[in-house]
Amino acid sequence: MANIFESPETRPSLTSEAHRKNVDNPVKPIMLNEVVYDDDKLLIKKFCFWEKCSLWPDEETGYFKVFLPGSIASNFHCIGTYAFPDGSRATDAIFHFISDFRYGVAKTVIPGQGYSYIDTDFEQISDSYSEATDFYNGYAIVTSHNKKNKRLRIAFLDTSGKEHFFEKEYAEVNVNSEGLFKVSTIYFGDFVDRPGTFAYHSDHMDVAGNWGFTDSTGKEVIAPQYICL
Repeated sequence: MANIFESPETRPSLTSEAHRKNVDNPVKPIMLNEVVYDDDKLLIKKFCFWEKCSLWPDEETGYFKVFLPGSIASNFHCIGTYAFPDGSRATDAIFHFISDFRYGVAKTVIPGQGYSYIDTDFEQISDSYSEATDFYNGYAIVTSHNKKNKRLRIAFLDTSGKEHFFEKEYAEVNVNSEGLFKVSTIYFGDFVDRPGTFAYHSDHMDVAGNWGFTDSTGKEVIAPQYICL
């Protein structure tokens, strides 16, 4: 998979040292399967122990997101992996961002790359991107930049990881809702860089109203023209 952008998650940081330690000494859970409490109505078992780690359940798959030693959060200095429902480690891979699964796909950051997506077998199914959303109504929005941080394109992915492109070029795209993508030809970042060109209404802005829609194939059905949709 192509490494097309050095995202903040891949730059040298506190994450680098913690990542190295987890590679050199990979954490393996202690499998226990101990009965903690048992009566006629309730059975509580301790399945495993992950030393110096925190585990968070994934509702869709029953897996666990595992934040390894040195990890601060899922999106900030993250050192993470996944575990099976019984607590055993599901993959040797270490990620610098991990999300819940949606539609059988999770968003991750693989060290040395930007955002990409994995399936429930923990196989990478997409290229790498500088910006990426979670899946919503079966699609995710992804953005590529070059090494000078210039936007190259916005695309959308289906749950197989296949890229689809919009018929026209847009500066902003919102996730799919009821079969439509909300699109704008004005980039939100211009609000900071160039006051007076923001993509929704303000009495203090020169440009007011620049939203439209495409269908789920990327074809424009309503040209950008509205203040709010």
